[in-house]
Amino acid sequence: MPNGTEEQEEQLMAYQNKVDHIIMRLICVRGLVPHIIDSGKWKELMNLLNGMYKPTSGNTFTTRHIPHEAVYV
Repeated sequence: MPNGTEEQEEQLMAYQNKVDHIIMRLICVRGLVPHIIDSGKWKELMNLLNGMYKPTSGNTFTTRHIPHEAVYV
């Protein structure tokens, strides 16, 4: 049975994945340029919106998230 810390880590990972999925959709559907999410201003915005979210690199989106999602298209 997970303890409180493990449960919090799982919830944080689920949140991180949901945010990353939305960002990936912005890249693929709305033309957000992946290198923008590596900028200091993007990271500042993400930190202001929720300091618990750790911005994922543009490279991770282009090499992992987008190809993974493309399997479903």
